[in-house]
Amino acid sequence: MKKTTLVILATIGDFITIPWGAFVLSILWNWFFVPFLHLPTISLLVALGFSLVLSMFVHSSRVSGFIGRQSKDWSAELAWYQIADALIYPLIMLGIGALVHVFI
Repeated sequence: MKKTTLVILATIGDFITIPWGAFVLSILWNWFFVPFLHLPTISLLVALGFSLVLSMFVHSSRVSGFIGRQSKDWSAELAWYQIADALIYPLIMLGIGALVHVFI
């Protein structure tokens, strides 16, 4: 896969996954922080800003399994892994949060 295609794909992925993560953050915030810490609810835009600020401090990569692999199409495989991870990870967190929310 060409580098240009990977850059375009990553950019499109960011425009999809960043708001998705903010949406999940706003739901989890309103489920847990509002009733227990008596904090105000937050909107999607506030959650988006909050998640962007936090991501600057807590930036981590979950692609360590790809380091050192000798694959001809390594960059394409890595790009698809990152996109899948960015879409599925917030969904898993939302599911776990929903289960916890039911039992509180």
